[in-house]
Amino acid sequence: MYPDVTVICGPSVRDPASPTHVTNPKLIVEVLRPSTEDYDRNEKLEHYKRVPSLSTVVLIDHRSERVELWSRGTTDWSLARFGSGEEVLLSDIRCTLSVDDLYRVAREE
Repeated sequence: MYPDVTVICGPSVRDPASPTHVTNPKLIVEVLRPSTEDYDRNEKLEHYKRVPSLSTVVLIDHRSERVELWSRGTTDWSLARFGSGEEVLLSDIRCTLSVDDLYRVAREE
């Protein structure tokens, strides 16, 4: 699978059968498009949750200023939703995303 953004902490580990595939992502971002939203939210997200190194999945809505943050806990995944005026803390990579900044370009066009 090819996410929109992949963050790897440390050296990348490649799949020996397919050198273009990284097997140790830490964080993945998907922009939900009309044609792929159902697949990204369901089958693809479930696949991502099975990747041992992955701790965070960010889903960015294409229709409204809404961001979903899936985080791996000690036993399960949790979901937090963010909207306009809020910030998304990506603690694993020590980064904060402003929801307003993510959508600023789209609003200005």
